[in-house]
Parts: sequence; C-alpha cells; structure tokens
Amino acid sequence: MRSHRLFLIASLFLTCVCAAQTPKSGVVHPKIECADDPAQSYALYLPSNYDPKRPWPIIYAFDPIARGSVPVERLKAAAEESGYIVAGSNNARNFSGNGSAVAAQAVWKDTHQRLAIDPAQVYVTGLSGGSRTAAMIAVACDGCIQGVIGVGAGFSSARPPKKGLRFVYYGLAGELDFNYVEMVALQRKLSELGVPNHLRVFSGGHQWPPVEEFKTALVWLNLQAMKQGRRAVDNGYVSTQLQQAMARADAQVAAGNLYEAYRELRQIPDDFKGLADAAEASARAGELQRRNEVKEGKRWEEKAIALQDETSDALAGELQQFRTDPAERLTALARLRSRFTELKRRVAPAAEKESAESRIYRRTLSQAEAQTEEAAEAAMWDKDFESALTLFDVVFDVDPQSGLALLNKARALSLMGKKDKAIAVLRLGREKGLIGARVMDNTPEFKSLQDSEDYRKLLIEPLPKSGTP
Repeated sequence: MRSHRLFLIASLFLTCVCAAQTPKSGVVHPKIECADDPAQSYALYLPSNYDPKRPWPIIYAFDPIARGSVPVERLKAAAEESGYIVAGSNNARNFSGNGSAVAAQAVWKDTHQRLAIDPAQVYVTGLSGGSRTAAMIAVACDGCIQGVIGVGAGFSSARPPKKGLRFVYYGLAGELDFNYVEMVALQRKLSELGVPNHLRVFSGGHQWPPVEEFKTALVWLNLQAMKQGRRAVDNGYVSTQLQQAMARADAQVAAGNLYEAYRELRQIPDDFKGLADAAEASARAGELQRRNEVKEGKRWEEKAIALQDETSDALAGELQQFRTDPAERLTALARLRSRFTELKRRVAPAAEKESAESRIYRRTLSQAEAQTEEAAEAAMWDKDFESALTLFDVVFDVDPQSGLALLNKARALSLMGKKDKAIAVLRLGREKGLIGARVMDNTPEFKSLQDSEDYRKLLIEPLPKSGTP
C-alpha cells in the first residue's frame, strides 16, 4: 500500500496533456484504454465546455462490479452543472484482491497524462465495495484526494477513519440500504474526529443514487472547497445553495418526514460555516428536535443498529460453523435458512405501507444476504467451491431477483471447469434480465468461456428491457 500511496502522490505532477487526442466533450465514452496498459480502461465524461488550457476538478468512480459507465452516466448531469471531469474504472471490482488498486493507479495515471486536472479538486466516489476502495485510496494517498462521496458503505476495516484525515466526506445511503446503519455510525465517528462530513438519505436500497442526489453532493464538495480556499468563493452561488438546502428540508416537512427534515437542518450550519449565516436552520432543527416524531425516529434508528449488530454476529457464527465444522454443517445451514425465513416474515408485503419496523427488517434481511454473499466469495477464494455454490443458492432462494448471486454462482462454476453449467446459470440470468453483457464481458472468470458459441450468443442476444447493463 505504501507504493500505492507514493505512486498517487507522484502522479499529481503529471498534469500535462500528452499527445493523445482529447476525447470529445459532452458525451460519455464507455471505454478509454489506458495508454500504458490497454488491459485497463475507464468510462469518461468531459463537461461540454472542457478546455485543456485550464485545470478542471475530477471525480473517479468505482462500481462494485466494474461497470465504469454506470456511475459516469449517473454523474454526468451533475458534472456538467459543476464543471467536473468524471472517470469510472472498468476493471476495479469487489473481491479482486489488489486488482482495484492496480486499476485505480492505471486510471489515475492515464487521466493525469491525458487531461488538464486541478490537483486541489480531486475526488473519488464508489458504491458498496467501490466506496471502501474510494475511501482507502483517499486515506492512503494522504492529501492528494480532497473529498470522498461514499455510497452504501464506509471505510475499509484495514483503513478506518482517524483523526487528521485530509479530505471531506459526503455519505449517501438508501433508506433500505443494508449498510444504512453503518453510514449513520460513520457520520457520528467522523464528527467526533472533526472531519467535515454530511449524510444524505435517499429513497432506495443498496444502489447508486438518483441523478439529483449527485448534483447535491457535488454542490457540497464545491462549498467545502470554497471554505478551504481550494475554490474561489462565489457569494451568489452560496446564497442560492443555502436556499435550496432549506427547501429540501421544507420538502421533507411537507411529506411528513420530520426526522429526515431534522437530519437535513442540523447539518446545514456546519455545511455553510464561514460562508453564510445559517442561524435559521439551527433554530428550526432545535424546534424539530423537541417533536415526538423526531424522538421516535431516533429510537427506531438505535433499534435498527442494535438489531443489525445482533443479526450480523449470529450470522457470522452460523456461516463460520457451516464452513469449518463438518459435523454441524447441515445444522448450521438449516439455522441459516431459518433465520432468512423469519426475517422475510417480518418484512411487510409489497401491498402494505412500509412501517419503520418493517423497514428495519428489510434492511436487516438485505444485510444478511450481503453477509452470506461475502462468505460465499471467501469460500470461492479458498477454492471451497461447493460451499460457495451452496451459499449463493441460499441467497438466490431468498431473493430470486439477485443477479449478483447468479453471476457469482457462474463464476464459481467456471473456476471449477464446469463450463456448461456456468453458461446455463448465465443464460438464466440473461433470460430474467438480471445479468448484462457488459458485466459478463468484464468478468475475468468468464474468459475461459469465450470459445463457446453458446456463451458468445449470450453476449449478443438482446437483454429484456428491465435488465442490467
């Protein structure tokens, strides 16, 4: 990791635009090959008014399954508004060992050679494991990254937050994200450490946020850059953004979401400190804090944290026993399935309005699925493929719409040399609209399938309209 850090710092000085032709601005380029390593590539968006004669802010994006164009497409409107370059790696992915660091280095080097980048406004973002990758890079390079937008996950356990971090942090979590409580806890920790931060909750689960959320996130980064002297202060811009922040809180009040309104209002004074007077936000947050609805929201949040911690601990024991105790393997598997059945029972049917309690159980169920997926990935790394296949099947039985479980099951089968079975699983994923051709094409474990005509057909057959890119 030390060499990774030194590389990133050294790369900051490679800000010249090389002889390579600058890609067209105002459009998303799905695949820009790195000049020094064509095996590494990234999706790229340049704002329509991009001019290489001056430096531009940039944000690097990391998707958990290496879909570089997915976050770039989601960010492009915000990038156009705020004047950012966006680059999304097509190689960094979850559970790739050192692969994500290598991919990040390659994209960093190529963009710094090819484009005009402002070294004082370099940011990273990621979803899930990609978010942990983004935070890890920011911690490791110790000053060459000025901000992180973490979506659906916080820091890597190997690089936890600490006092003296040299970047700001904007957290995003879906209200049904299984890592929601992690993001809440992370906000508290960062505040204790004195790290400028903001947490925004959007409607959804463990996923990239809507376009508008990224617009708000980039605005927040711009405000922090102004506060820290990395961007010229624009008083008109600041005033407009304060009004919009207050309007977002008003919208939550109008929708009856008083706890979310309180969360927004209490963050505004810190967001605008030194730039504008936000006393009104502070006063209104104080008023809402006394409301029963807000007190109830805090109680449910604490209950959610306790339930997910308890479930995670119990599940870890069951998964460990399943993997390591042959005599208790079937018993542990039965308990695992029983736990999923009980969690599903506590989740409200789709036809019913979701209560705060049901939302907690839905998040906990999703967390249990993710934890089981991670255990299956660990088994696959250990070449315990039979355990991995069993656990991937457990997840798919719980959630028949889990394209990730099918994709990973196909990966395991391919590594086992069971090509026909791997292709059959991928075909099921394609027919259900759960696995996209680009994901398949970017998955290293499927290279061994490329000589199969059946596999090649899956890559070119059209995906149902509801499918994954």
